[in-house]
Amino acid sequence: MRTTIRYGFRLVLVCLAAVLLPQYLTADDISAQYVDVGGFSGLSAAGLFLTTGLSPREYDRMIQETREERTAAGSTVQACVQDFVVGPHIKSLPTPTNLPPLVSGGESQIEGGNATGASVGACQDKNNNFVATKWTPPSNFQPQIASPAISNTTWTVAALANLPGSTFSEAFAINDSGVIVGMSIPPSSLEHAVLWSANGTITDLNNADGNSTMTLMRANAINASGQIVGQAENASFHFTAFLLDNGVATDLGNLGGTSSEALGINDSGQIVGQAQLVSNNSHAFLYANGTMTDLGTLPGGNTSNANAINASGLIIGNSSIANGTEHAVFWDANGTIHDLNDLAPNTTYTYTDAEAIDSVGDIFVQAQNKAQAQIGILLITGTAPSISANPESASATLGAPASFNITANSTVGISYQWYFTANNTTKKISGATNNTYTLAKVTTANAGNYSVVASNLFGNTTSTPGTLTVNIPPKISTQPKAPAVTSGHNATFTVSIAAGATPTVTYQWQYTSTTPANFTNIGGATSSSYTITGATSANNGSYRVLVTGSGVTVTSSAVKLTVKP
Repeated sequence: MRTTIRYGFRLVLVCLAAVLLPQYLTADDISAQYVDVGGFSGLSAAGLFLTTGLSPREYDRMIQETREERTAAGSTVQACVQDFVVGPHIKSLPTPTNLPPLVSGGESQIEGGNATGASVGACQDKNNNFVATKWTPPSNFQPQIASPAISNTTWTVAALANLPGSTFSEAFAINDSGVIVGMSIPPSSLEHAVLWSANGTITDLNNADGNSTMTLMRANAINASGQIVGQAENASFHFTAFLLDNGVATDLGNLGGTSSEALGINDSGQIVGQAQLVSNNSHAFLYANGTMTDLGTLPGGNTSNANAINASGLIIGNSSIANGTEHAVFWDANGTIHDLNDLAPNTTYTYTDAEAIDSVGDIFVQAQNKAQAQIGILLITGTAPSISANPESASATLGAPASFNITANSTVGISYQWYFTANNTTKKISGATNNTYTLAKVTTANAGNYSVVASNLFGNTTSTPGTLTVNIPPKISTQPKAPAVTSGHNATFTVSIAAGATPTVTYQWQYTSTTPANFTNIGGATSSSYTITGATSANNGSYRVLVTGSGVTVTSSAVKLTVKP
């Protein structure tokens, strides 16, 4: 996990009877109170995690039938908010502070928020109807900065407009420009997807797009460009995912079945959600560049769902496994699905659903223990690896070993893959999957650039390359020969080395007149030839040359000079 504090996040969760729901709930508690502590609803660009009593897809369908039970039990569901600081480990929620309802004692829930701290959802009004609601934070609200608990008296709450004749509405998302999307139910009609402008004016999105083939029922998400996704009813009376872009609604289709729903969209226009297969099972999908792609399931599973996608294209959601239970999952940058229970193992809890992800890869998950008791929120932090030390260039003599090292940092498990580049061709090095790569005996074919890709579940980072230079030591091809010389004439010794030696070769001629031989360097005799001008008997003795290159020194054979009178 992270080793330094990076963000202060605002979180919202459901409170019962104006008190935080117990951290551990039994299955009976959840059923009786109709509160799903895992009903997370969104995450803003500023790292604003939001959660609610029920998911957007369930809340309005259950609210009418559950109001009587809640009232009879004397319970009230209210939206709450609280600061906490993300540390180096998985975090559970602290005690929150209630946000103000529209009417005293009324129920409320939050579904979405933006980078300014503005939040949207629904509240009971004075007639006990649920209407779309916006909460505005105080002027000193600073997302991403840890601060003291916020009093509910510092937040303002306001009902958003309904469609004419409607008594029920709900807001699901708000972008950083303050544009809100959600749904409202006109009299004697299906749900209608709606948009509230920054000044609060409501627009029926069915009128905005003029599309007679679909009824846009719910707008689940909106990005910075104003692109809206959600669920519609098509001409065949099937539910289908839609994209509304510049007044044009597009049916995103399905994965061979008859229904789908879009739940999230990032600022690049990538869309995620869930779509039905021919088999009637539903799988998570990614819709990009006009194509819907099946994201698949965990091994043995038959259903999955994609809840959100961040600016980097990282996707989170859930998938069933072989025994039919759901696990929280993450799709990496390559589209590979991963079980978040493997990412951050927990012996007490099973992560059952991943509900929101921010721009750096922090993930909201829902978890439960073996007794089905649930914890509201866990935070898993993660980013692509960072490299603090790249491979350094090296030189090695032919036949000697050579090593390259990398230092990479990651909040989660990290893997490595080394690559070799020569002659403008890059190849993956088989088996080179550690932070160190060693060549036992280098050859000339090993000369080139070595780089490594450090990867984790959140992405990958490529190092700068280190260059290996392979030095070829000198090899004497022609040994010196003793010249036949008379006194007063020049005596020359010459040595030849084989071609290809690198780098530059140096020479040092030596002389001895003693037995046993005690060779000493001859000053200035540093080329491949050594000449004695006007040799005399005083020059009699043995001569040899030291040839050095690539850190290797080879010694020629010694030859004896005898100057004749």
